Amino acid sequence: MKKLLLLLLCALPALSLCACSSEHATVYTVATSDGPLTVDNEHNTISDGENTYTYSGGYGTAGYDLEITYPDGSTWSEASTDGISHTISFSDDYVHGKYTDGDAIVEAILHETPREMKWKNPLPSLLLLGIGILSIASPRSVWYLSYGWHYKDAEPSDLALFANRAGGALAVVLAVIIFFM
Repeated sequence: MKKLLLLLLCALPALSLCACSSEHATVYTVATSDGPLTVDNEHNTISDGENTYTYSGGYGTAGYDLEITYPDGSTWSEASTDGISHTISFSDDYVHGKYTDGDAIVEAILHETPREMKWKNPLPSLLLLGIGILSIASPRSVWYLSYGWHYKDAEPSDLALFANRAGGALAVVLAVIIFFM
C-alpha cells in the first residue's frame, strides 16, 4: 500500500505536466504599425478590414519561413533560421505601398507564436537522463552516494530503494520532455 501511494505521489507531477497545453489562439487581432490585422490560423488568412491575404509556411524552434499572397496574386516571403536575421523576397509584380506591408503581416502572424527560436543545449536533458537511468538500474548505488557514505555499515530500506527507482523513472520522463520541448 505504501509503495502504491508513493508511486501515485511521484506520478502526479508527471501527469500535471501532461495537462499543460501549448495551443495558441486560432483567430486574434494584432495592432501593427500599418493598423489592426486579424489573423486566422485555421484558414491561414490575415485581414486588414478591406483586404484578405493568405499565407503559407510556418514556424518552429529553428525559425520561420512564411509566404504571403496578396489579393492581386503578388507574393512576399520572409524566412529566418536563427530568429535574429531574416531574408525577405517578393515577386516581380509586388507593388510596395499598394497593400499592407509584408513586415506588418509577418509581425502579426508571429505575434501569437512561441518565441523559442534559439538552439537548445541537449546536455542538461542528457545528464538528467543518465541520472534517471542510474537511479533505476542501481538504486542502491544512488542511495550510497546520497546517504550511505555518511554511516558505517548502513543498508537502505526497501522504501528508499523504491523511492530511488521512482525518482529515476520521473527523471527519465522529464529528460525526454525537456529534450523535445
